[in-house]
Amino acid sequence: RYGLVGTPRAGSGSRTGSVQGAISASGRIFATEFDAYSDRRLKHHITPIDTDRALEFIEKVEPVSYEWRSEDAGKRTGYVAQQLLSTGLFPDLCTMHVDKTMKADDDSPEGYSLSLQYAAVVPILHTAIKAQRELLKQQQASIEELYSLLEATSPPKKPKKPKSVL
Repeated sequence: RYGLVGTPRAGSGSRTGSVQGAISASGRIFATEFDAYSDRRLKHHITPIDTDRALEFIEKVEPVSYEWRSEDAGKRTGYVAQQLLSTGLFPDLCTMHVDKTMKADDDSPEGYSLSLQYAAVVPILHTAIKAQRELLKQQQASIEELYSLLEATSPPKKPKKPKSVL
């Protein structure tokens, strides 16, 4: 057992508790829920995500499918931390960890591996989607204005003969 385990809640059969520091695991971690603190009172220097950087993230960071070398668990989807770092966008999403088993390659030093904060990608994608939605609204308004101008400058159409219902 790892970490501190509290007392079970009445009738739940579950345990609650807390762990200070990092938890590292190899393989899957199963849970029915996962919450991350998000309370404004716990934060400072709150600023919106830069829209241009979020859109650039969409353009430059390539989602991939892959298989882990260490296990036969089938296809996965995600990102490659080295590729994300090479863009210079949101480098704080990646963390370097001491891992003596890792060999050096073209863009990674020996003895270290990289992790990615996948949950932190969601607000970036959210920002990009909002920006694209606003652009679609502007384009739709422009299209409607062009249709109005076209109708106003077109010659009048001849009335269509009503179709007979008999």
